[in-house]
Amino acid sequence: YLFDPHADGLLPINKYKDLAEKYGYILIGSYNSKNGMDWEGVHQSLKTMFEDSQARLSIDKNRIYTGGFSGGSRVASSMAIYDGGIKGVIGCSAGFPQLTKQLENKFDFIGIAGNEDFNMTEMKNLDKNLDATGIRHTLIIFNGKHEWNDKEVFEKAFQWIQLNEMKDKMIAVNNEMVNEINQSYQKQIKETEAKGMKYEALLLYKQMLSFLNGIMDVSAIRKSSDSLASLDDVKKTMQFKADMEKRELEIQQNYAQEFTSKDLNWWNNEIKQLNAKTRSNDPETVQMYKRILGYLSLVAFSYSNNSLNGNHLDQADMFIKLYTLIDPPNSEHSYMAATLYAKKNEMDKVIPALKEAIKLGFDDIGRLQNDPVFTSLKNNKDFQEVIGSINIVKVD
Repeated sequence: YLFDPHADGLLPINKYKDLAEKYGYILIGSYNSKNGMDWEGVHQSLKTMFEDSQARLSIDKNRIYTGGFSGGSRVASSMAIYDGGIKGVIGCSAGFPQLTKQLENKFDFIGIAGNEDFNMTEMKNLDKNLDATGIRHTLIIFNGKHEWNDKEVFEKAFQWIQLNEMKDKMIAVNNEMVNEINQSYQKQIKETEAKGMKYEALLLYKQMLSFLNGIMDVSAIRKSSDSLASLDDVKKTMQFKADMEKRELEIQQNYAQEFTSKDLNWWNNEIKQLNAKTRSNDPETVQMYKRILGYLSLVAFSYSNNSLNGNHLDQADMFIKLYTLIDPPNSEHSYMAATLYAKKNEMDKVIPALKEAIKLGFDDIGRLQNDPVFTSLKNNKDFQEVIGSINIVKVD
């Protein structure tokens, strides 16, 4: 069961259907669960989806998994934490919800995050904290941002799940698959160490152990990993990474406090400085400031959305402009601007804003057609042309 934060149930299905065919799983996506819904509403829709799908399909109830991206990842974890009956969770770009109880239901957890993802540090901290629990877990960091990751990355989650099922004697051991994964990691580690990237090689060793421990003899792998971890330069890199993550969190917290107190001129200058730092020669600096900009984009979205929903239109105007400054390629701020203009009855500005949203990639026809704020435009020729232009883009 896969959950998208915008309730696009087909998106992850289309991305990963080939993996489902390869490894023998049924994929089911939700069109009801999305960011902004209260947990009770989400939970009821998920229970209905679980019951309906399990009545229609032959599903092994001992091998049920949930997965999701961003807010959808928190939904996937919530099902495992509060309802139980979930064998494992694939959490992309977000960890657990804020817990209201101790972890009682046991399940496997594989986290996936991009190195430019503003939730990467959260995912790394969760991975560390799970060491003290009975939850079998691992973490995959890939080169990317806050997004549903490519199927080449997501395939690792399918492999990890299958290996755990073999360890638990739920399915037969596939020695060919085990050997293939072993050889793949051995090759990656050799290439990484040859480049002098010892810390990165250590992370690969840690992943490799989480995949293969319990299904083959890993004593030599563990010995090599321990030897690498004991090196002074690796220890220094680990400390440097920890310091950077602490600094990143402090910067995020400082900006969060400034969000409602600084004007657009101040933010314009600040965003220019942040963008300049993403052009640094140091990859660590580039990645950190891209994560910070991603974090600010999320905060700007939240403030804009809350202001619109509360009809605080002057505040919404300021936050949407700030959102545009922070994340120019994002189509959401243009859609929000169109919503703002409709609420202010500035109808001549709605269509240009919607056209800009489509130019930036907006393609959710259902959302546009069913948005009550645009009800008065349903028979408007220009509005129908906007909807038609989305259909053209989708066909192309």
